[in-house]
Amino acid sequence: MKKFIRYITAASMAVVLAASCDKNLEPVFDDANAFIAFSSKTYTLPEDGTLRIPVSLASVSGLEGSATFSIVEDEDSKVQPVEGTNYQVNTIGGTLKFDAEKRTQYIELEGIVNGIYTGDMSFLIELSTSLDLGSNAKCKVVISDVDHPLTPILGDYVASGTDYWAGASTWGLTLSKDADGDVQKVWFSDLAKMITGGPQVAGPVYGIVNDEMTSIELSFEQDLNDYQSYDLKFYGFDAATDEYVKSGKCEVEIVWENGAVTGLKFPPEQGFYAGTDAYDFILGIVTGDITAAKN
Repeated sequence: MKKFIRYITAASMAVVLAASCDKNLEPVFDDANAFIAFSSKTYTLPEDGTLRIPVSLASVSGLEGSATFSIVEDEDSKVQPVEGTNYQVNTIGGTLKFDAEKRTQYIELEGIVNGIYTGDMSFLIELSTSLDLGSNAKCKVVISDVDHPLTPILGDYVASGTDYWAGASTWGLTLSKDADGDVQKVWFSDLAKMITGGPQVAGPVYGIVNDEMTSIELSFEQDLNDYQSYDLKFYGFDAATDEYVKSGKCEVEIVWENGAVTGLKFPPEQGFYAGTDAYDFILGIVTGDITAAKN
């Protein structure tokens, strides 16, 4: 087997920062700097579910204050959702009131199922207040369409296989729909199985689902996220010959039982790795015996 010039482990990537400070001094938050904000910039509302979006007033003493919220069109959404048709707002009045007992309030949303595949839609929510606003003064809400034709195979899996360095291993694997609306494309979060305990920096990779939804075709040579100065790609690995496979594709079987997807079955000696074309950097390898059970 070809030698690896460089192999980075989680330990070698750790950086220890040291700073001198007076440990007796505690940081002080001044209520003059109090602000209201969302806790995140993006939320997902299932078309057939509900969502509670937290909004908090950050203060030490528990100041009294209020904020109003408004729905704003998201220019990046291919289809604009309509309140009352695609979703509804269950927080009445559009005003959130805060005090020492209620430092966090919620905007409650409910999705509306229409039985038609429109693709994901999104809108924005903006806050307004007489107090200061934090950096998360606006958030995006993505309405996840449950009518996507690939819904039966989407979601979380527990994958197992043989790691080149660590031996038998299990890891989390997520199949996601295509953000651009390709209804035959599915994205795998982590097939090249990064180094055990290391950062998940290389994925994802995509596969094409056949019309019968019985298999997924994976092509090698897909571009991955760059790591440091390395241009990483997704390649195959042949466990039978212990060789790298730079080009081609493989077929993954979708396992159905009693009308539901229960897992994925890979060719027995099919493996994958994330690395460079020149073999001078290998981030992770799974050598074969891969299965994935749906959660």
